[in-house]
Amino acid sequence: LDRPTVSTGDAVTLRIDATGVGNVQDLRIDLPPMVGVRALPPVIRDQQRLSGGKLSGTRSWEWILIAEAPGDHLIPPIAIHYFDPDTEQYGSASAPPITFTASGAARPSQSTIEPVAPRAAPQSAVFGPFSMYSALRRGEVPIRSRGWFGWLLALPPLAFGLLVFVISLARRREQRSTTAGAVQRKLIRDAQASLEGDNPRAFYDGIVSSITHALDARLGEPVAGLPHAALRTRLADAGFDDDLVERVINELEGADFARFAASGVNKDEMERCLQRTAAIIERVQRAKGVS
Repeated sequence: LDRPTVSTGDAVTLRIDATGVGNVQDLRIDLPPMVGVRALPPVIRDQQRLSGGKLSGTRSWEWILIAEAPGDHLIPPIAIHYFDPDTEQYGSASAPPITFTASGAARPSQSTIEPVAPRAAPQSAVFGPFSMYSALRRGEVPIRSRGWFGWLLALPPLAFGLLVFVISLARRREQRSTTAGAVQRKLIRDAQASLEGDNPRAFYDGIVSSITHALDARLGEPVAGLPHAALRTRLADAGFDDDLVERVINELEGADFARFAASGVNKDEMERCLQRTAAIIERVQRAKGVS
């Protein structure tokens, strides 16, 4: 105890040190209640050391004891129970009772409730004049009022219609190409059948029809009624190369002559004519830059 006498309402400090071998952090002390004395929670300090493979140390407790009433105040004996590893027995150590004296009249306890200043009455809110109408003002002309807004709305339908038109046109071209190809193959087969049936007139009719149909499909217009001179000019204007134009005209003229002189035509010549016609048709179909 730091001092034996104190004024009523003041405090004394009680300190207890426990030293020994082992883990001093396991030590516990509960200070018993004392009449007229208020004890604050203790401050605990530990000092540990390791020597010779053994752990030892000191644990200290410090209590603040406040004398709330005058007179003598007894701190009862405080005991600690421990286990002695040397004797392998349990033991206890205790501090003797301590007395301290508080003198003077007891101080009245201060009120824990402090007066609170009354709050100022809230002032009523002040509002400006009421308005029955409101409007949002914009700094520029709305988009819907601009001249290009109508065209912008019409753009998606126009684009969709154009897409449908392009797809439809492509399908029609594909269908015409498929149909033209089927007709072309049938004409060649008919000419082949006339060759095998030894029918020169029907054969050369098929040759003329095959070449004419290929030109019709490639140019997109009928050419069957054109004289050979006019046909030569039309093919040249359309972009056919000179060699192909010459082969087409020669084959058509030869077929016309053979149709009316069929008795002097042999089968070998007809086979060569069929091969030349197939080559001409293939070149016509693959011709580039033709319009």
